[in-house]
Amino acid sequence: MTLISLGLNHHTAPLELREKIALNDDELSGALAELRAQTGCDEAVIVSTCNRFEVFSFAHRERRAAIADWICTRSRLPHAALQDHWCKLHGIEVAHHLMKIACGLDSVIVGEPQILGQVKSAYRIAQQDKHTGAVTGRLFEAAIAAAKQVRTQTELGRHPISYASITLDTSRRLFENLADRHALIIGIGEMTELAARHFKENGIGAITIVNRTLEKAAPLAAEVGADTVPLDALEDVLHRCDIIISCTASHEPIIGKEMVVRALKRRKRQLMHITDLALPRDVDPQVGKLESVYLHTLDNLAQMIDANQKLRMAAGGQAEAIIARCAGEFMGWLNARQAAPLVALYRSGTEELCEQALKQALVQLENGRTSAAVVRELAHTLGKRLMHPTTEIISAAGATGNKELLAIIKAALEK
Repeated sequence: MTLISLGLNHHTAPLELREKIALNDDELSGALAELRAQTGCDEAVIVSTCNRFEVFSFAHRERRAAIADWICTRSRLPHAALQDHWCKLHGIEVAHHLMKIACGLDSVIVGEPQILGQVKSAYRIAQQDKHTGAVTGRLFEAAIAAAKQVRTQTELGRHPISYASITLDTSRRLFENLADRHALIIGIGEMTELAARHFKENGIGAITIVNRTLEKAAPLAAEVGADTVPLDALEDVLHRCDIIISCTASHEPIIGKEMVVRALKRRKRQLMHITDLALPRDVDPQVGKLESVYLHTLDNLAQMIDANQKLRMAAGGQAEAIIARCAGEFMGWLNARQAAPLVALYRSGTEELCEQALKQALVQLENGRTSAAVVRELAHTLGKRLMHPTTEIISAAGATGNKELLAIIKAALEK
């Protein structure tokens, strides 16, 4: 038996295929039970995200064909549709691959942190319903531990590479305590929604959402605990807000220089951090020239993202080294575990030889032979019998040119 993995990911398959086999967390346990019943795999974990659907198992390699059959049947896709898109791995490749996934090295955005939580969730679901075993359990624990090492020992995840995360990171540096700050979100869209969630998750004191249509703002406001204000009342709340993120479909700036000047006067010149994610811009460029205003636009955000991406890529080499070591340690454990029955057989045989030799020695002592002669013969007999299997192994390794095994034997004998 060996580690095997099979599935599709963003490197091997387009979105239109990945979405047809994707599962949400509520479906995972039932799918795992079905997978194990139909393929005969004793242990299995499924990692299903927007970028991948991959099955990790400890089984005979021929089980991989059964896993492929199950995926095709479940997704109602013919084998021909997937045959050129499989990601097939076995042995240490599986350990290395899973660790890269958990660390974020295999993500579309290198170093993104969400994937580790998704790997943990996939493992937890498989574990709680007893779909894992000793090997897959140890594998996922090792992958999670490797990801934590990468996060703490490298710069891989320390440089934000999304507009929302850069805005949050900059705000943290500008303001000592986010819990004392008020964020203003202008417009409802993917980027502003993500920013609102980021600030909520990181303990912002208050959030106000401004939108032309308050009904559209209501779901996000309920999710993040925000107040809602119509767009025509923007100036009435601007002075209360320390962090402003705007992304609307307006063709003209909605935040002008004079509006900000008035807000700053009411704020007694306290710092404002404004992030303009709109195109055309929502904020008059002249606002950036005002004292006490820190203005980000798409252009300088893109430059920061590019610089941070390069820093993350540079940290990739360090992360790879950690992963290689962790994968090697895991495979060392697995190989030792698989050798355990052979070790037990060797010990049992040795104990039997010793017992036979001891019985013969006791009989000789009872028959009147001197203890010195009996001990001498016992040592000779035991030595000869114990050396025999090792001598055969050394001879076979020499005959086949197995230098690696010969080196291992030599090292063991020289200890």
